Amino acid sequence: MEYDPREYNDLLKPVVEGFADVVFGSRFIGGNPHRILFFWHSIGNRLLTTLSNMFTNLNLSDMETCYKLFRTDIIQSLDLKENRFGFEPEVTAKIAKIKGIKIYEVGISYYGRTYAEGKKIGWKDGFRAIFTILKYNLFEEKTFKNESYDANNSKFLKTSKVWMILLFLSVFSYFSYISIYNNNKVQGTWLSEFNSDKIGYYIYLPAAFINGFYKEDFPKNLAADSNWGFSYYENKLFTKYSSGVAILILPFFLILHLILLLFGYNASGFSPPYHILVNITAAFYLALGIIAIYRFMRFYLKKNSSLFTILVLLFSTNLYYYASFETLMSHVYSFSLFSIFLYSLKNYLDKGNKAKFLILTGITLALATLIRPTNIFLGVICILLDASSFKIIKDRILHFIHPKRFFIIAICFVLIFFPQMIYWKFISGHYIYYSYGEEGFKYLTNPKLIETWFAPLNGLFVNNPAYLIILAGLIFSIFKLKSNRIFGILSFIWIAYFSASWHCFNFGGAYGLRTYVEYNAVFALPFGFFLQYIFQKKKSYLKIIIVSFLIYFTYFSINLENNSGRCFIGTLWDWTTYKNNLNKAKIFPFAKSEFNWECDFDNLIDVQEKPLLFNKDRIVPFSKAYSGSNVSKIDSLSQFSSGFNAFLDVIVSKSIEKVHVESYVFSPSVCKNLVLVCCINNNHNENIFWTSFLVDSLVQKTNTWIKIEHEFDIPKNLDVKNILSVLFWNTSKDTVYFDDMKINIDY
Repeated sequence: MEYDPREYNDLLKPVVEGFADVVFGSRFIGGNPHRILFFWHSIGNRLLTTLSNMFTNLNLSDMETCYKLFRTDIIQSLDLKENRFGFEPEVTAKIAKIKGIKIYEVGISYYGRTYAEGKKIGWKDGFRAIFTILKYNLFEEKTFKNESYDANNSKFLKTSKVWMILLFLSVFSYFSYISIYNNNKVQGTWLSEFNSDKIGYYIYLPAAFINGFYKEDFPKNLAADSNWGFSYYENKLFTKYSSGVAILILPFFLILHLILLLFGYNASGFSPPYHILVNITAAFYLALGIIAIYRFMRFYLKKNSSLFTILVLLFSTNLYYYASFETLMSHVYSFSLFSIFLYSLKNYLDKGNKAKFLILTGITLALATLIRPTNIFLGVICILLDASSFKIIKDRILHFIHPKRFFIIAICFVLIFFPQMIYWKFISGHYIYYSYGEEGFKYLTNPKLIETWFAPLNGLFVNNPAYLIILAGLIFSIFKLKSNRIFGILSFIWIAYFSASWHCFNFGGAYGLRTYVEYNAVFALPFGFFLQYIFQKKKSYLKIIIVSFLIYFTYFSINLENNSGRCFIGTLWDWTTYKNNLNKAKIFPFAKSEFNWECDFDNLIDVQEKPLLFNKDRIVPFSKAYSGSNVSKIDSLSQFSSGFNAFLDVIVSKSIEKVHVESYVFSPSVCKNLVLVCCINNNHNENIFWTSFLVDSLVQKTNTWIKIEHEFDIPKNLDVKNILSVLFWNTSKDTVYFDDMKINIDY
């Protein structure tokens, strides 16, 4: 053997790390052993290599080497004809015609043979090599087996347009349907598209094209009915949210608005068709983002690895939630912008710095920054993408701050920010204005990382555990990749720090930590490398473990998202509510289906945050409280205690069977007619089921706490759309105190 098989791993490394398409093993570079044999053979080899380089414009040191490594799709696409030593110049000529292909050399050892030892090559092969170089560089035009093969400047741009269209339509159709289905059920409620933050993003469009920007132009109660997603300042429309989302929705809004005007339909900007519009628009931008990030990954990864990465990011993270439920929040739009930014930046860097890609990069960066200023971090990726050394980073910085290129990007920012600056001037008198008032990064010196990652209330990892594997992939890339090793983990650190520093670090009514959603596009490449590395390992058990976890985490996230009630009904570290949500979502298939709730009336802030607690005005301080300092009280002012009240479909997934109640009762005197009530009413407050338990017989001792415990049987198949209430009732209005109420519901 003239070549060492162990060195084939050296050729494989540049391809696995994603920066080579073809690797030649050179016998003339590096410090590996090289047997000294025939002088004229070495001269002939160098002459043939030089002649080949003259025609191919490559600078190979060893064209005739036996060790060549190709990406499978490239070698399979070539129309190869030579079957002896003419193969080397033929294949070299044909790969050199692939625009943008990346060819590397690595040094290898060479244990040459003498003719006595079996060497085959002769002088005829030398002339055949010269003929082959001339033939395939000057006369042979057919390079590929299939001339429709796209060999255009990148590693993996063979994907057909038909496949791209099918992928786009699949994502667009599915998420259009699922988001319309989910949101049609909540139109007119606090969960609808035009409510809270969401209407704050959207309000620019009806203001600009229908109503105007003054208070009197809008329906009287619109701001209050939408939970103050916008308000009025000095009689002017005020929204703290930027116009980036509205700009992206604008083309679709105008088309729908004109159609409604032509057909005489309600074109108020808030009628049902506009609700459907924002669902369809979000699905469109999601599909566009998926296509962009897929094509970006195909510069580096195999098709299957790219597709699997997309499936994980789309269905295993909270990107699914914001594409399915909260379609007017900014995150799906930002994800799309991030994806298009990466795709355009890669094309710009690879295609000779074409201006159209620089402009697209500048526009997407500006729009993403307008939507959320912390997204300016994308600018760092301009410097880090494909950079494998500090010299490349330095050159990249100098490249982008060149006056011509810097001017183009600056113009993109000015054009994108111009409408927003005009609005800021209108509302505040200043072109640059911080619209969030006293809200800001309160915890910069004490970021709440543990809370944002692990708290039941919107914690990243406890609500979307797939992020644990994604994070492992980001860390993996630091050690295994030569280029693109750090921008993924830097992005994670960036968004983790600023999210944990925000004054409301759990970001309110949300699912998971929503600020990470758009960064899935940035995580895609290093995470995809991690998955591809796992899939290429011979040890199948590792693949099985990773894939099994990802499948289960997908099941976990989708079921929890669909059963979370679209709002975590509990406090920051409320593990009881979190467990209830897991039970409702059937996260653990063999776990008992139950819902648990408890309240000790002790922490007033906690009480205010308990939406399932009602009659909160009956909570009073009491020096003899069973626990803490507060209790619920019945007296002459009210015959009802504080209690439990909830829409059943928010807390359970099917008809309930039993309600178990525990509480402690304190009566200063012998009470009469004290009952524990369990009732179910419909949305119109009409009673469907009512039952009670007489407590009098159990409360015989006065001035002492007595534990009351009872289980109510509930009729089967009652509609979960109804409202369940549990409380104490005393028609005699005797003074009675209650503490530490616990509810357990079996279903």
